[in-house]
Amino acid sequence: MTKKQETIAVHTPKTVIRNQPVALPIYQTSTYYFDSIGALEQYLEGDTGQYLYTRYENPTLRAVEEKIAELEKGEKCFVFSSGMAAITSSLLAVLKSGDEVLASDSLYGRTQLFIERWLPKFGVKTRLIPIREFPMIDSYFTQQTRLVYIESPTNPTLQIIDIQGTTETVHRHGALLFIDNTFATPVNQNPLELGADFVLHSLTKYMAGHSDIIAGAAIFAAEHERLVRESIRTFGGTLDPMAAYLLDRGLKTLPLRVKRQNETASFLAHRLREVPSVRKVNYPGLKDHPNHEIAVRQMRGFGGMLSFDLESYDVARRFVESLRIVLHAASLGGVETLVSLPVLTSHFGQPPENWRAAGITEGTVRISAGLEDPQEIWDDLQQALG
Repeated sequence: MTKKQETIAVHTPKTVIRNQPVALPIYQTSTYYFDSIGALEQYLEGDTGQYLYTRYENPTLRAVEEKIAELEKGEKCFVFSSGMAAITSSLLAVLKSGDEVLASDSLYGRTQLFIERWLPKFGVKTRLIPIREFPMIDSYFTQQTRLVYIESPTNPTLQIIDIQGTTETVHRHGALLFIDNTFATPVNQNPLELGADFVLHSLTKYMAGHSDIIAGAAIFAAEHERLVRESIRTFGGTLDPMAAYLLDRGLKTLPLRVKRQNETASFLAHRLREVPSVRKVNYPGLKDHPNHEIAVRQMRGFGGMLSFDLESYDVARRFVESLRIVLHAASLGGVETLVSLPVLTSHFGQPPENWRAAGITEGTVRISAGLEDPQEIWDDLQQALG
């Protein structure tokens, strides 16, 4: 068949590849065609080797989903367009009007706002529990409690919750445990092995690791797959294939990066403790951290995040503006060392009582350790502290 130029220009030739590429291909397509109605019927009956529409599934996305599920010791994973898309879609997948959510009072600010202000709009009752009371969480449950939501380590004060102990209590009441594992990463802990039901990530951070994409993930047992699949298809928070490709490239070096960041954060935390103007250092690897023993029990490494308190907002501001190497930026987990003031970033818009409950002050400084020379980072922090 001789084709006109217009037809040739529109259609992509079928290419046969007999061996597999080393790099993950980018399937940058919104839709897929079928050779026959029978092929479409096979897809609708559950043929996972075929695809319909990238909001539903995509080969590039599926490849990184399988990798993340294996890293987190889970059965299933979906990737999302952001960490918040993963959190909101996963919560809405399992909740219904009349359910109750119990959550730690030390959460990423936007997560806490969603739980406090948005879930009640859907008829879901929510209660925040002081993190210090989690060993006694049993008394908070009612017949309507559907799930418990936590972070460990917490953002930004690096508090630790006993995941296995909390899970045992949650399951005894027939509820689910959701945990944001962004700070720890699967390199440092695997909450599903400790009994958690859903693990959530802002993949933007350590998992991608290069400050160049926005992405999220939910990892869970196969029994929850249908509900989460329907949620992501309905709410539409699907990751773009190009971002999934970059995510896969970042995942290749995840263990190497995180182990180095663990070492740098520990080094900085121990040094900061010796500075007179630093009132408090938050890092679970410090032996005097109030949750150190729990961290030792459930973590393989203590993470690349730390925070510390200076006297006031003005002192913290002068510190940040005096840095020469460390970058002042929101987010975390990239190759660059970043510093931020939580009252202006992760917890901006929260009332002061929420800050106090989470252990945040106006002088709290959060550091995400990068891959630069640790001594040069310390020298920069030291000169900025004066």
